[in-house]
Amino acid sequence: MRRICFLLPIIFIIPLLAKSNEVEDHVNITAEFVMLKREKIRNRCIVAEDVPFEFKSANDCCNPVDSCRCSTKDLVEDMNYEPGLRAALSILPDQKTTWEGRYMGFFFWKGICNVKGDDNLRFPFITQVVPFINDNGTIDYFDADTAHAIYTSRFWSSELNYWRHVAPRRITYFSLSWVFGGRYMELDEKFKVTFQKDQRKSDYRTRTHNHLVGAQTGIDFQVNPYDRITWGLALKIGGLANIADQKSSLRDDNNSVQLRSANPHGSNFCFLFDGAGFISYYPSSRFFVRISYEVLFLSDVALAPNQLGFTSSGSNLEDKGAIILHGGFLGLGVNF
Repeated sequence: MRRICFLLPIIFIIPLLAKSNEVEDHVNITAEFVMLKREKIRNRCIVAEDVPFEFKSANDCCNPVDSCRCSTKDLVEDMNYEPGLRAALSILPDQKTTWEGRYMGFFFWKGICNVKGDDNLRFPFITQVVPFINDNGTIDYFDADTAHAIYTSRFWSSELNYWRHVAPRRITYFSLSWVFGGRYMELDEKFKVTFQKDQRKSDYRTRTHNHLVGAQTGIDFQVNPYDRITWGLALKIGGLANIADQKSSLRDDNNSVQLRSANPHGSNFCFLFDGAGFISYYPSSRFFVRISYEVLFLSDVALAPNQLGFTSSGSNLEDKGAIILHGGFLGLGVNF
């Protein structure tokens, strides 16, 4: 709520920057209030519960059946629409050309999962972490009383674009433009799951940093049915280099024993898709209001929960994750 109160006044200050109507339009400033939701994760169980033994027949051996009480999908679904801000500065030297700089940020998502058990919660390691210790090779991650998981994600993006207008905007009935530009983004995430057994607490932590830089291209199609109304679609695709790293730490026995510690780095190629549908209303030649719904997709990024090791190793950088961001934009712009 404090972020919303901070961002909204910024949007409504923009119209105060307008100059006299006698000045020809060569500069455009836009500020938008944004509500984005973060989606998509590879689903993995992180808190399992041992349910009672089941017998198929009197001669069969019995084994406990794991029931998942908390998963990475549960944490992502707990992430709500979060507020942010996007600002843009455009310079129009002529009717055919626009240079544009954009920034979008202040996004912070958080998902939480709390589980209570009856001395029957575990982290679902596939192999024993330390041989011959309990069932999964740990002390506090087996037959635990409670478990608490938290997953946070931060994101921001910047762009520098060159637009070429095949048909000028807001002059002809249809407008078509193509764009070529550069983009830089950062995606930082943290994950922690804590298991409590009696009076002992131990946690498994991971964090990731993604630095993405590359080029993008796309098109913008607009329809101008009236003097004051414009609507259209904008699509961009891009190829980005991702320089990523992760740091993970697995501690046991009331966090007194370090079972794992890793900090691998790596790089790969990512695919970007950015799409928007929008409508703009111009109450005057100087001001406009813009409403849009947009979707952003990023492939091959390092996500914090994906770094969890369910086997005896768990020290590699896993950078094959993907995210989807989508939400609504409401902004004001001024031309001068």
